[in-house]
Amino acid sequence: MKNIYLFIIVALASCTPIKKLYVLYGENEKVITSKDETIRLFIDRTGLIYPDALIKDNVLRDPYNIFGLESYYHQKPEFLNSLLKESNLNIDSINHLEKVKHLQNSLIKKYVDQINKRNDITNVTFLVHGYNNEFSWSQPRNSRLTSDIRTQSKKNHLFIEVYWDGLSKWQNKEESKKFDNLKIWDNAQASSYNVGIELRRIVSQLNCQDLVLIGHSTGANVVSACLFNETSKVQKPKKRDRFNETYLNKLVDTVNYKTPEQKEVSVFLIAPAMPGVNTFRDYYSRTSRIEKEDNYKLFITHNSNDKALNKYSQKIFRGDNGRNILRKNFGATTLGSSKKEKTEVEKYFIANYPSSFMKFIDFSINNEGYNNYIHGIDDYRKHKNFLPTINEIYN
Repeated sequence: MKNIYLFIIVALASCTPIKKLYVLYGENEKVITSKDETIRLFIDRTGLIYPDALIKDNVLRDPYNIFGLESYYHQKPEFLNSLLKESNLNIDSINHLEKVKHLQNSLIKKYVDQINKRNDITNVTFLVHGYNNEFSWSQPRNSRLTSDIRTQSKKNHLFIEVYWDGLSKWQNKEESKKFDNLKIWDNAQASSYNVGIELRRIVSQLNCQDLVLIGHSTGANVVSACLFNETSKVQKPKKRDRFNETYLNKLVDTVNYKTPEQKEVSVFLIAPAMPGVNTFRDYYSRTSRIEKEDNYKLFITHNSNDKALNKYSQKIFRGDNGRNILRKNFGATTLGSSKKEKTEVEKYFIANYPSSFMKFIDFSINNEGYNNYIHGIDDYRKHKNFLPTINEIYN
């Protein structure tokens, strides 16, 4: 019976082109909001940063745009050349991919310079949403989260809101009915590695020595890919594809893709949709050696009742013994929900990373004393343990 269930899932997951659910940011305004001390960073599913120029989303959604911005630039070479006109590059002497690489380098430098010129800033915080989110959904929640942080911290903050293509069923409600959630999840997972590794290029170059990275749900995987080299997870044969091959190849370049070395790098994983021990096997796989004390501090929410992490909505696919078949075959989400995995991670850190700080914060029971089935970032924000955790992170 179990094999039949899995056959049905695979069949559903391969019916319709997933590109109709890609989240596109070509029409979003890419500006610094000085009033709110916020920078918005938009990244496509291959890790390319959106330029400060209008790109029609309906054109980006062209069926031939398999690789996002890269494919778009290939179809619009004049547009790509116009973005490079302020450089000293002889664009007639290089090929398309070299142009795209140069543009990416220039955009990364632009954001790094914008952040580093703020000498009054004492903390830089990155906010990374999960999958199945659009800008209109994530941005208000980021604003509420930054307000919470300001109530608990007296530091001079600069917030970097990271918007990435984690796919969204809300992009096309009718088309989304043709997709199995697992297909969306699988594509979002693949994107998260390349978003994370390109985000690393910005994070590692910042002068500010007090950094915080907050990742919700699948956004936690973006954060982990940014902070350390997740070769153990990505090298599994079933997960290797063009996106993940690219991620692995970039890890070899320890100059451009060095891991953050700032004095304090605090990490807050909220409802992390990722494996437990398997995630942290590569925790010390960084470009700088950890000496006496780790510069990373890790805070993880734990909610054994989180409906999304436990995949209760998919309980029809549980095996006869109650074990969740989906969790085994399509990417574990055990870090933020499994009591057993929590214990194993704690033991693993004690045995392998004794100089590292790691703490779980329990969200399993809501403020009224009942099982806490929530998964949304706003719901976690309202929990009684949230603000004390923010206070501990920033003070």
